[in-house]
Amino acid sequence: MALELSRQTLRVIHQNLFWAFFYNAAFVPLAALGLFSPLLSAAAMGLSDVIVIGNALRLARKR
Repeated sequence: MALELSRQTLRVIHQNLFWAFFYNAAFVPLAALGLFSPLLSAAAMGLSDVIVIGNALRLARKR
Protein backbone atom coordinates (compact mmCIF):
# COMPACT_ATOMS: atom_id res chain seq x y z
CA MET A 1 0.00 0.00 0.00
CA ALA A 2 2.70 2.49 0.96
CA LEU A 3 4.84 1.58 -2.06
CA GLU A 4 1.91 2.10 -4.43
CA LEU A 5 1.16 5.50 -2.88
CA SER A 6 4.81 6.50 -3.23
CA ARG A 7 4.81 5.44 -6.89
CA GLN A 8 1.66 7.44 -7.55
CA THR A 9 3.12 10.44 -5.73
CA LEU A 10 6.28 10.32 -7.81
CA ARG A 11 4.21 10.05 -11.00
CA VAL A 12 2.16 13.13 -10.00
CA ILE A 13 5.35 15.05 -9.17
CA HIS A 14 6.74 14.29 -12.63
CA GLN A 15 3.48 15.37 -14.27
CA ASN A 16 3.42 18.61 -12.30
CA LEU A 17 7.04 19.38 -13.19
CA PHE A 18 6.24 18.79 -16.86
CA TRP A 19 3.38 21.28 -16.80
CA ALA A 20 5.40 23.87 -14.89
CA PHE A 21 8.32 23.61 -17.32
CA PHE A 22 5.95 23.63 -20.30
CA TYR A 23 4.40 26.88 -19.09
CA ASN A 24 7.77 28.51 -18.46
CA ALA A 25 9.22 27.33 -21.76
CA ALA A 26 6.23 28.47 -23.81
CA PHE A 27 4.57 31.51 -22.31
CA VAL A 28 7.34 33.41 -20.54
CA PRO A 29 9.49 33.96 -23.68
CA LEU A 30 6.39 34.90 -25.70
CA ALA A 31 5.38 37.47 -23.10
CA ALA A 32 8.95 38.81 -22.86
CA LEU A 33 9.05 39.30 -26.64
CA GLY A 34 5.71 41.07 -26.57
CA LEU A 35 3.99 38.39 -28.65
CA PHE A 36 1.65 37.46 -25.82
CA SER A 37 -0.36 39.83 -23.66
CA PRO A 38 0.94 40.13 -20.08
CA LEU A 39 -2.64 39.83 -18.84
CA LEU A 40 -3.11 36.63 -20.81
CA SER A 41 0.22 35.33 -19.50
CA ALA A 42 -0.88 35.97 -15.93
CA ALA A 43 -4.15 34.15 -16.57
CA ALA A 44 -2.26 31.22 -18.12
CA MET A 45 0.01 31.06 -15.08
CA GLY A 46 -3.01 30.99 -12.78
CA LEU A 47 -4.54 28.21 -14.86
CA SER A 48 -1.23 26.36 -14.72
CA ASP A 49 -1.31 26.56 -10.91
CA VAL A 50 -4.88 25.25 -10.83
CA ILE A 51 -3.91 22.31 -13.07
CA VAL A 52 -0.93 21.43 -10.87
CA ILE A 53 -2.97 21.67 -7.65
CA GLY A 54 -5.84 19.66 -9.12
CA ASN A 55 -3.41 17.02 -10.31
CA ALA A 56 -1.89 16.77 -6.83
CA LEU A 57 -5.33 16.51 -5.22
CA ARG A 58 -5.97 13.30 -7.17
CA LEU A 59 -3.77 11.55 -4.61
CA ALA A 60 -6.22 12.35 -1.84
CA ARG A 61 -8.97 10.50 -3.72
CA LYS A 62 -6.80 7.38 -4.07
CA ARG A 63 -6.88 6.66 -0.33
